[in-house]
Amino acid sequence: MSKVGGHIGYDIKPSMRRMGYGTEILKLSLPIAKQIGLDRVMLTCDDSNIASWKIMKKNGAILDEKYNYEGKFKRRYWIDIK
Repeated sequence: MSKVGGHIGYDIKPSMRRMGYGTEILKLSLPIAKQIGLDRVMLTCDDSNIASWKIMKKNGAILDEKYNYEGKFKRRYWIDIK
């Protein structure tokens, strides 16, 4: 299993953050992941990226693990989409 990356990735331009776009992007990505046959998706982020945690949790993500990857603390989440 990979320690970084995941099934879905997104980045929001700094001037457009805190407007709900990240939450919406992830929400709209989940049905597409289901269409291509995934039962769950993995998402990772830096431990310090609180905004990403919130986006993932708003979309039903469950924290699987906090870990050190090449000297940087990370988090891995899963979202079931059955």
